[in-house]
Amino acid sequence: MASQDLTEANRRRVLSLYADYARGDMAAVMAGMTDDIAWCSVGEGCAAWSGTWSGKEGVTAYFAAVGSVCEVTSYEIERVVAALAGAAQAEAH
Repeated sequence: MASQDLTEANRRRVLSLYADYARGDMAAVMAGMTDDIAWCSVGEGCAAWSGTWSGKEGVTAYFAAVGSVCEVTSYEIERVVAALAGAAQAEAH
C-alpha cells in the first residue's frame, strides 16, 4: 500500500471511530482500538480525564471519567493528522 493510501486509511479510521463515539457506540469505539493504545487528553491535572491513558482499560477509564462529570452532546472533529506508522491524532472541540 502506498504511503499516501495508508495515511488516508488511518485518517478514515479515526473519523469512523469518532462517528461511533458521537452515536454512543462505545463497543465499536473500543473494538477499533489496539491493545497498546495511548490516549492523550491535554490539560494535565485540570480535569479528571486529562493526561495519558494507556491500553483499552485506560481508555475505558478515560471515558468513564468524562462521563462521570459531564454529558457529551456533540463532538466536532476539526482536523485529523494521520501518520504512516498506524498512529493518528484528532483535534476536536
